[in-house]
Amino acid sequence: MSISTNNIENRIAIVTGSGRGLGQATALLLAQRGAHIVINDLSAENAQKTAQEVEKLGRRALVHVGDVSDHAEANRLVEKVRGTFSRVDILVNN
Repeated sequence: MSISTNNIENRIAIVTGSGRGLGQATALLLAQRGAHIVINDLSAENAQKTAQEVEKLGRRALVHVGDVSDHAEANRLVEKVRGTFSRVDILVNN
C-alpha cells in the first residue's frame, strides 16, 4: 500500500533510529505532515528529544528505547504501539 505524503493526517508512523540524524529528520517531516510518531532509538535521551520536537508540532509521540534488530525487542515495540494506537500505518526502518 502506498500512502501519499499529502494524505498522512493522523496516521501512525514508526520510525526506527529516530533519535538523531536521518531518522529524526524523517520523524519530524512525517509529524509536520500530520502523522503521530513512534520514536525508536537505542538512546533514551535522544528519543526523548525527538519526542519533544514531535509534540511541539502538535502530534503525539510514543518513545520505545531498544534494538529492533533483536526479534523479541521488535515484537515488544509492535505490541506497545498496538496497545497505544491499535494500528501501524507507516513503517520507516531506518
